[in-house]
Amino acid sequence: MFRWDYCYCLIVLFLSFAIYKFLYNDIDIVHLCEIHKGPLVFGTDACDSVMKGVVDVKSTFLTKIIVVFGPKAVIRGNMNGEKIIMKTLGTKQEFESLEEDAKDIFSGDISTTSPANVKGVLLKALHLPLENRVPKLYLCFKPKNVDTFLVKLFDKYDLTNVENLINIWTSIIVNPEPLVLQILRPPKWPVPRYYGSCGRLAVFEDCGERLTLFYDAPWSLRANLTVQVLSAAFEFTFAHPTFTFYLTDMTADNIVVDDEGRARFIDLENVIILDKISDPAGELKLQSQNHTSDADECTSCFSYSIDDICGHRISDHNIYGVCKVRNNFY
Repeated sequence: MFRWDYCYCLIVLFLSFAIYKFLYNDIDIVHLCEIHKGPLVFGTDACDSVMKGVVDVKSTFLTKIIVVFGPKAVIRGNMNGEKIIMKTLGTKQEFESLEEDAKDIFSGDISTTSPANVKGVLLKALHLPLENRVPKLYLCFKPKNVDTFLVKLFDKYDLTNVENLINIWTSIIVNPEPLVLQILRPPKWPVPRYYGSCGRLAVFEDCGERLTLFYDAPWSLRANLTVQVLSAAFEFTFAHPTFTFYLTDMTADNIVVDDEGRARFIDLENVIILDKISDPAGELKLQSQNHTSDADECTSCFSYSIDDICGHRISDHNIYGVCKVRNNFY
């Protein structure tokens, strides 16, 4: 009997200690960075802020639950007086799969591979045959000149640096949002500011609350937000001089409203990119005919065809998507 009481006391003490550490210790964001996994990371440009304690984390109970038990960590905080959101962007399984792919593709030591080799891998990742997977970031066709295309798309990176190229490849495979937000930057585009990454932790501007919280807002505000998201659909389709961006995960949960009532599009990891200037081998067969999305009576459904979108110079995909979102406002 004494032995069972002793074991019971040890268990209670252990659980009490674990609960105390869970409740009263701050979230260890440095641990979440996994910087030792480089170069299979999103980047290192935010590491100075993260490592030197510039970031102030909001360690709420719910946030700790999400960090410990959720597939991805999402943490709110402050950095240099700005509200931020930090996200790991990928699940444990996605990163493990990435590491296995890297071993096969780069045959061992990644650091010894050449920039030209990585660029070839990048383009394959951007334009895989559709039967292989449903891509997160997809190019409608392969460019003729690899270097020219990569410079146009990823002008912030040193594309002669193997580590930078591996960072881009990591983002394409796991979560392209950091890449998309370096092409589409505020204030010109209705998206969050991307502050950079430290390892596998990316830092974004906290743009407010999700659109779903505004379903019961005054009609004037709802009407204004409707105009904003519809205008954004046209911007993603027409505003960039070279590329059209079709968002393929268009939901009210992926639109937020900031303190000034401005709508912003977040979680931009599912995007089709069409180069509207180049047209190698006349791949866009129906250049003069606009693609029209098929109406779907299911209000919560959002289906699309990559072949249809990529087979036309212009698609109404973005407009159709925000109209589906808008329906919940009335």
